[in-house]
Amino acid sequence: MDHFSFITSDDKSTVYKNNDITKAFNKKAYVIPLLSGSQDFVFPLSLFTRLLENEMINYLKETFLILKPGGFMNMSFFSFDRMAKDGLLGGRYTFKHRNFNAYVENPKYPEAAVAYENDFLCSKRQEIGFSDIQIIKWLGQDIQCQK
Repeated sequence: MDHFSFITSDDKSTVYKNNDITKAFNKKAYVIPLLSGSQDFVFPLSLFTRLLENEMINYLKETFLILKPGGFMNMSFFSFDRMAKDGLLGGRYTFKHRNFNAYVENPKYPEAAVAYENDFLCSKRQEIGFSDIQIIKWLGQDIQCQK
């Protein structure tokens, strides 16, 4: 385990850790506590399946900042396109509600399950500066980006 660092965020989710919705809207953007350009690989497992648009973009920017040139981020997310194509909508997940560019399962608890269209995700990564973006089919939840 000498080659890995695990970081626990103190960020609060309105669904899982913080029922005070006012605090959630007034919080500052999360900063990953690592040096700029210090990481070869970042692997946030199922984080992006719980982030609404502003928080998702913030985490992408933070990840890009801490990656070394040529470094990779392998993130998992719910691909609305993949789930629709594979007939996976309508069972456990419907994602029939919109929250700006996010598709959410439950408008009362939008962070419980969040999906995005592939084109939107890829365009945001390109805007931030990732150069190589590949969507990998893994339970409808994977994307790999290179800096």
